[in-house]
Amino acid sequence: MGSVDRIVDRAIPLDDVARVAAWEKSEVRRKREIYLRKISCAVEATVWPFSPKIFAFIGTAVASFCLMQLEMLTETAIYMSWMFLISLLLLVKTFIACLLRYRGWLSTGRVTTRTKIWGLLMKSLIPANSTHYCFKTVLPPLPFPNSLKVTVTKFVESMRPVLSEKEMSDLERKADEFLKTIGWRLQFVLLLRAIWKWNWFADWWKQYVYLANRKPLFCSNVAGGDSYRIQYNRMDRIAVWTFGTWKYFVEGRHNGTLLQQMTLNGIIPLCMDTVKHVTGSTRVPKEDIDEHSWNDPLEIGYIVVQSRGNYYKIFMYDDKGAMLCPGTLKILFEQIWIDSNLRGSNQRNPAIFTCLPRVQWADIRTRLNKISPQALEDVEKAGFLVNLEDECSDSNGDYYLYGNHGHGRVWLDKSLSFTTFKSGRIITMFEHSCFDGLVMSLGKNFAVIEEFFAHEINGFSWFDKKGLNTIENGVYNAGGFREPAMIDFGDLSSLDGDFDKARQFLANDALDVQVGHMLADNVDRKLAKKVKLSPEGLIQCAIQATTYKMHKRVFLTYQPATLQHFSYGRTENIRPLTMNKKLFAEALYDESLTDSEKFNRLKLAIDEHSELIKSAMAMRGIDRHLFGLYVVMRGQGLESEFLDFVVNEGMQAPMCTSCVPPKVSDKLKSLSKFDEDWTKNPNGGVFRHQSPDGYGIFYIEGDSVRTKFVITASKTSQVSRPKEFCRELIGVFNDINALIQTHLDASNSSAK
Repeated sequence: MGSVDRIVDRAIPLDDVARVAAWEKSEVRRKREIYLRKISCAVEATVWPFSPKIFAFIGTAVASFCLMQLEMLTETAIYMSWMFLISLLLLVKTFIACLLRYRGWLSTGRVTTRTKIWGLLMKSLIPANSTHYCFKTVLPPLPFPNSLKVTVTKFVESMRPVLSEKEMSDLERKADEFLKTIGWRLQFVLLLRAIWKWNWFADWWKQYVYLANRKPLFCSNVAGGDSYRIQYNRMDRIAVWTFGTWKYFVEGRHNGTLLQQMTLNGIIPLCMDTVKHVTGSTRVPKEDIDEHSWNDPLEIGYIVVQSRGNYYKIFMYDDKGAMLCPGTLKILFEQIWIDSNLRGSNQRNPAIFTCLPRVQWADIRTRLNKISPQALEDVEKAGFLVNLEDECSDSNGDYYLYGNHGHGRVWLDKSLSFTTFKSGRIITMFEHSCFDGLVMSLGKNFAVIEEFFAHEINGFSWFDKKGLNTIENGVYNAGGFREPAMIDFGDLSSLDGDFDKARQFLANDALDVQVGHMLADNVDRKLAKKVKLSPEGLIQCAIQATTYKMHKRVFLTYQPATLQHFSYGRTENIRPLTMNKKLFAEALYDESLTDSEKFNRLKLAIDEHSELIKSAMAMRGIDRHLFGLYVVMRGQGLESEFLDFVVNEGMQAPMCTSCVPPKVSDKLKSLSKFDEDWTKNPNGGVFRHQSPDGYGIFYIEGDSVRTKFVITASKTSQVSRPKEFCRELIGVFNDINALIQTHLDASNSSAK
């Protein structure tokens, strides 16, 4: 292991002229290779859906035909060959683009013959190994939403379950006034923007919903949990997670064999433009609107590791330009661990400032940048962060709490950070102003897949047999890679007052969260499908029924649906709370109603939920349209009581829910042959409550009956009780299962 002084002073021994020259040459060579790989990817994306070899073969065949059969001149034959290739490419790409604009697959009910033919064409025309950047030019634009009157009517109806008759009358008055005055003017301006912009909403969503939000980041950041059963050394695990993340998200962006295209149902491609922002991104605080900073980690070439408040750089490439293997990374992590323990805990860890409201952090960052500009730049430009935690417990409740705020030891501005605890358990934290849940799930999958492969195939024997950076001729070689470089923030004593305020804020606000979590083993999806009920809709009905059982009312609910099948698409709010769900919630424990009446209400609510999902995914939802109108209104200096109500009350949902898409979790479940505990105890996640008296609910499917729930709420709330919510939710699932079984038994009896 390297000495403390060696880590502090330099990344490599500066007196070793030969090694310095080797590093400089390797960096020049590596950046030249990056440039060539980018050109290769651009060529591949241009000639897609053909491969470059097939494209060249077709061109050669056409040119040969023109020369030999048509007896053309060489120049003419080459010209005709190029014209044929360009025409063929444009024709095929245009046809695929037209296919991708088809929305029949979003309709509910029986699959039509037209949709079946469309699916066969998609599978036959689109190569199975298409890479993530190939669909960029053919994905459809974000559609313009419903007519103004339809959207306004839908919104008014969506508020009916939570408003009184008097409040509904007032809302209807505001809606009518909006339609009769400035509504159509705003709609026309929005239509012009939709004609001009390929995605009329994405940049507004990023700028005004995320970057303009002045709340602390722990209110919007999300985290992905880890499995309970840990049998590996913590340095082993974090080394392979670091390796897998860099391999897929950094190297993979310019290597089609690593990062494949995400699809829905194995057919519909999703926009992967946001993948690059998973690594190398930082949200930089500003007084009014934050800025998003991205540096290509492939060119930067390092990550940052935080241990006990001390920061270090790990360079991800050796002196030959090869990526470090997990064995080498493990050695470097151990080296940092020893050095940080010798130094002791740094009580002036600037990461705590990232927990503050954005205006306060912006002011402190300005002063911090004057004190230690290079250290701040090193952290913000890093590919991602790794935190070696030794002070916090990773018992289940504390573990999920850490995933929300990191106890002030995680740099929340970074788009991606891993934290590993002493037991080896890992939690992944995201700042997702630039990407959404599907991309996060993809990143988590890659790390887990790499870990399972490394453990089962190699038994964690990761030392590279080719001798690239750890073993050479059977002898350990420490000269092939750079040692960790200390990031020194210098003397931050002038910020002691700010540190004290940040610690106080952390204790009062960031830590004002409690967690209830459970593995529900009675979410019977097979039973639901026997009566043609959507499991997703059943879960949402159970959540509403539990809410009504505990609070004697229902909460306005947020649940995102993906729009990534459109170019630069993000999400739309499903707005799952409807009158049908409220009626079912009221009916479930109403003894005056028969089981048949209760089941009919359940089926009506679930069928309606399926329609809401499809409608939101087809951009026929409500929230994004109304928010776009609100942005136009503010930009033109106009006022509207209706739109003010929409943004300030109609979009402030006390109940926020999020789930891992089933098709993503299926990829993880396929690895259960390596980890039998996956289906017994799937990973959880943390989705913080957005209202003082509300809930944040994250859930993920384990198997046909098991579902993991993690529920957050405020500690100081006199209303929300997440642990009790978990217990009541279990009981509601039992009652719904009994209701479905009773209906099945009655149906079977009548059939006989």
